[in-house]
Amino acid sequence: MLRGDIETHLQDVAAKYRALQALVCDSFDPGRVLREAAELEQRASAAARAMPLEGKLLGVKDVIRARGYPTGCGTDLPAHLFAGPEAPAVSRLRRAGALLVGKTVTAEFACNAPGPTRNPLNPAHTPGGSSSGSAAGVAAGYFDLALGTQTVGSVIRPAAYCGVIGFRPTPSRVPAEGVELYSETIDSVGVFARTLDDLEATMPWLLDCWGIVADVPGVAAIPEGPYLELADASVRDAFETAIERIHAAGIGVSRVSALQDIDDLIHRHSRLTRAELYRNHRARLPSGGRPTGRRP
Repeated sequence: MLRGDIETHLQDVAAKYRALQALVCDSFDPGRVLREAAELEQRASAAARAMPLEGKLLGVKDVIRARGYPTGCGTDLPAHLFAGPEAPAVSRLRRAGALLVGKTVTAEFACNAPGPTRNPLNPAHTPGGSSSGSAAGVAAGYFDLALGTQTVGSVIRPAAYCGVIGFRPTPSRVPAEGVELYSETIDSVGVFARTLDDLEATMPWLLDCWGIVADVPGVAAIPEGPYLELADASVRDAFETAIERIHAAGIGVSRVSALQDIDDLIHRHSRLTRAELYRNHRARLPSGGRPTGRRP
């Protein structure tokens, strides 16, 4: 996107973004984005080469630190409690030419308390969480890409609810430094995108080692058993329709009996992640209490 196009686009976002509440309001500064776009053009010109994400607009979940933007983790706590160096995930995408539009709304501490973000497909519906602002902002076209985090379903769930692409890499594939984690054992930094082309251009910069093997037939493993049976019948019907489309596209399907002990896994997962959440944030909480209120 050229600088003139970016300016027109940001004017449109400025007129609309408060209704959707996908962006942390005090983080959205069109003037700063345009200044960074001008600096990016100069760097690209001096290097005499195009950057793969040049002109792509980026949103960053408000549990991920970004230089020049305060981090609040969806709380009303003072930003100095979350201060620190920029996350490598953000730095890498900026080096590739992405322009940061602002921080995106998250559930408080990326946990269960929902933020104010609306679903752009239907404002009466939830956008999903906890990376709600990232998914909704991409769906609304505010930015091309967004970073989120996932402990259980906080990337792929809002991506599905908002109708965008969500990719959650294996834990530790994306550096977690600069991220206020829910659970250091489980969490992953993930990506939202509007197109597969944008996602494909992003991942080699975000991950330490990334490659796509071409012309090799893939196989999709379907976990049958008690795990899949947790879903409602209507969800399972939609899932089966998706499997049929995958198979029709030439990808093999293998139905695998898996996660027979899912109830026990859910219990242990909950104990582990909640213990790590408390340990990560207990120094910031009032004795015996928790912060109240969320940043709009």
